[in-house]
Amino acid sequence: MSHPLRSARLVVAVVLGAAVGAITAVWIAHISVPTDFEFWWRGARVWGAGGNPYLYARDTPGWPLPDPLFYPLPALILTWPVSALPVSVAAGIFMGVSTAALAWALTRDGFWRLLILAHPGMVMAMRYGQWSPLLMAGALIPSAAFVLIAKPTLGLACFTYRPTWRGAAVAAVFGLASLAMWPSWPMWWLRNLHQAVGHPPPIATLLGVVMVLALLRWRRSEARFLFVMACVPQLLWFSDQLPLTLVARNSREAVWLSICAAIAFLLWIVRFGAIGGAAAVIGAEPYVIVGCYFPALIMVLMRPNVAGPGAGSRPLRTEG
Repeated sequence: MSHPLRSARLVVAVVLGAAVGAITAVWIAHISVPTDFEFWWRGARVWGAGGNPYLYARDTPGWPLPDPLFYPLPALILTWPVSALPVSVAAGIFMGVSTAALAWALTRDGFWRLLILAHPGMVMAMRYGQWSPLLMAGALIPSAAFVLIAKPTLGLACFTYRPTWRGAAVAAVFGLASLAMWPSWPMWWLRNLHQAVGHPPPIATLLGVVMVLALLRWRRSEARFLFVMACVPQLLWFSDQLPLTLVARNSREAVWLSICAAIAFLLWIVRFGAIGGAAAVIGAEPYVIVGCYFPALIMVLMRPNVAGPGAGSRPLRTEG
């Protein structure tokens, strides 16, 4: 890769990261309800002070949140460096770094892939400070695959997009390091995880069961990725579905996936009047399945069941 192109990629990544980070920080500073980011930010603060964040229950002192901590220790370790900052500033840095890393990975094969950042899942990730952009970067950069275990369900699906031995190794090393820091954390984490509700695998839903059709193209890596995505528990709220944009092989497909998701997103907002609240969260399920999963499935089924990108398209390569 030429030096000017690498420099251009770096500039674009930094500019996008800075812009997204600033918008996220301002956005979260003006949200009155807790964000997703606040859960592992507070967890990192408690852990950093020597406490057990998995013992905190709803609305207990020092934990003004509606749920206990559902994230593993690696998520807290990754957040700890910014945990001393105000939550809005910390979330801005988190999303800025995540976006910069993703932009760097996406532009390896051309700048057109940045079109997937127009997906409403990116908007939701910014509004609530979520993991999906960083997990996508971990899927595309084997040396950064350790971030995938910060959210193991979605991380596993992202790993199947382009699995590499290097990615598996760095993730395993990070996981072992977290056990060395606190050997009993998996026990506490799993205890809390049993209390999590509202995160069904899409394939277990009435509309999502058709995702089993992705296996008709089982020889293709993106078909296997799509099937695994449909099988892991996730919040059907657009942000966790941002990685589905990796199915796109050209600018036309990237725009199509973003448009379909945007239409579903707008219809959902019109139906519920807001993107927050229990009713809106629960009601998002059919909009997410139809707007995010169905277009990706159709795209995969239109390709031949052969290994590789097929005629007229190319896979998104991994860094390394």
